[in-house]
Amino acid sequence: MSGLTFSELKHEEFAELVSSYNFLVHLFFGDITEDRCDVLDEYTTIRHNGFY
Repeated sequence: MSGLTFSELKHEEFAELVSSYNFLVHLFFGDITEDRCDVLDEYTTIRHNGFY
């Protein structure tokens, strides 16, 4: 589904989210990059678990 969606979009229609979006929470203490947030509350994480 995502491949089909991406094939229909133009390059100008893509937007890169800031690094604080969809952050993997378990990597917080190991993150040594310079754009790391100071506290975990500054991140936005989205997770969906589905069992079908």
